[in-house]
Amino acid sequence: MSWELAQQLVVVDMIRSGLLDPTTPYALSDVINDAPSFRTIPEAIYNGLPAELKALTGGPAGDASSPVPIGNDGRATILNVTGNAPLTAAPFAQSFTLSYNQVVPKPLCSDGPLDWVLVSGPVELNRTGSLDASGRYEYQTRIAGHLTVTPVDITANPPAPSGPSYSAEVGDIQSGATDSRSSWALAESKRIAPQKGGTEFLMTRLKVASGGADSYRSQAQCP
Repeated sequence: MSWELAQQLVVVDMIRSGLLDPTTPYALSDVINDAPSFRTIPEAIYNGLPAELKALTGGPAGDASSPVPIGNDGRATILNVTGNAPLTAAPFAQSFTLSYNQVVPKPLCSDGPLDWVLVSGPVELNRTGSLDASGRYEYQTRIAGHLTVTPVDITANPPAPSGPSYSAEVGDIQSGATDSRSSWALAESKRIAPQKGGTEFLMTRLKVASGGADSYRSQAQCP
């Protein structure tokens, strides 16, 4: 939604960490990418944002009739890190549920740029991890949800249902570990949507490791 706001949040967090050079905590690079904007927010997504978030993006206050440019000054922030974060060995866990109700481009078997859907329903996230006294970090994240998908006419304002709703299953597993000697990460993802004419699905698996062969696999089906 905003390149500049994301950059500012990272800089503020790093300043608060106390790990930056107090004399020159950061500097700006020369222009290295597109400015004054880079990419756009589709108008159907932008028009669904609350007024406060529209203001943060720097876009128009009302509804847009075309994609909204994402402001960007083209510069990167260079952080001058001089300290080390303290090591606090401990396990941790996090769990929460997100309730989706958003119009998005159809993620599976899209028929083109006007093929959009309303995705609604809960998605659960459960994350565990640990950091030991030697600095070894391990984590695992699981995401699971059963969603309702409704085709919509994106040319209408607001987008209007254009077909029958159907169910979809989403699930992700991410895990990994890193220490001073080696590291590895595994990410598996599935998107399954049964249809009258057959089942749409997309399944991917990515594995990378410092001491072994990297691999990527993708399987997809459209009815």
